[in-house]
Amino acid sequence: MKNRSSSLQAAPVSAAVPDLDRCLLDAMARYLAFFVAIVCLVSGCVATPPRDVRAALLASAEKGDPDFPDGREVVLTHFSHVGQLVTSSGDLIYVADRSAVIAGMPAPRGRNYITCFDSQFRYLGKVGYVASRPLWCDGSRLYLFGDLDGFATGLSGNVIDVAAGYEHLKAYHAPAYGSSGGVDDRDHESAAPVIYHNPRYDFTFSLPTGWRGYSVLVQQWQGQRYLPAGDKVVMTEHGPIIILRHPQWTTSNPYQDIPILVFTREQWEADKQGQFTIGAGGFDEEIGHNSQYVFAISSRFNAADAVKGCQEATDTVERNRVANEPHLHPE
Repeated sequence: MKNRSSSLQAAPVSAAVPDLDRCLLDAMARYLAFFVAIVCLVSGCVATPPRDVRAALLASAEKGDPDFPDGREVVLTHFSHVGQLVTSSGDLIYVADRSAVIAGMPAPRGRNYITCFDSQFRYLGKVGYVASRPLWCDGSRLYLFGDLDGFATGLSGNVIDVAAGYEHLKAYHAPAYGSSGGVDDRDHESAAPVIYHNPRYDFTFSLPTGWRGYSVLVQQWQGQRYLPAGDKVVMTEHGPIIILRHPQWTTSNPYQDIPILVFTREQWEADKQGQFTIGAGGFDEEIGHNSQYVFAISSRFNAADAVKGCQEATDTVERNRVANEPHLHPE
């Protein structure tokens, strides 16, 4: 009887063990949830309502980009969030695509930009393009529609890589169907744009592929002013002319040169006000400008239209002019 009684009394003790385990597990779960909540609160990862990334990038661009369309002279026509890039150090870079047109033009013309932002949606900078729009992001690489055709970057290729950070962008060509070309991508080197860049004046000019191997000459322009009192002409201003010459040019078989005049901003304003003249006839048309210099070309540079390559040079200048709009004094 005693043995039976002892076995009957032992049963409740063994049955209570699972209940104790469940209590311990519940307590541990509550403690873990509390600990996670505290960590999230301290680290700032508490759940927040979903954010409209495009709206945040647009607001940042409007605030931080000095060339952002003002809605009057330049009108925003497109702004989209393309994706995110990741640098080699793990920093996140948001990419947006924006387009704008100049108001009041007979035909819409403007400028397109690939715009970049940091992980806090702060504006970092932009890269201009004509038709090579951004397509997709893959790690640190942004793939474009063809090789970059912007004229103020010095970059060339269908891939923009931010592995070293936005301050150290690099571009190169990489086979990628839909970006670099079709199935046969073997001729990309010959099809890549030819870029002239002058670091002294921070000037970039895009040339046709047939200009690969071009040469550069530097001459001087002289600005003259007529003085009625002395009935004489005096030289008042001068500056460099950067002449881009076709690789097939020879003295016996010349091709059309592209002579680019470099003005300081002060000289350009004086030229527009008619304070001096350069050469006989014609006028100077802006190709592009930066904070210190204006780059222009005479409207008569292609007057001898019988010269070989005249039309190609004319079209090349016009593409660069359009890509660098808006100009300081729109015609």
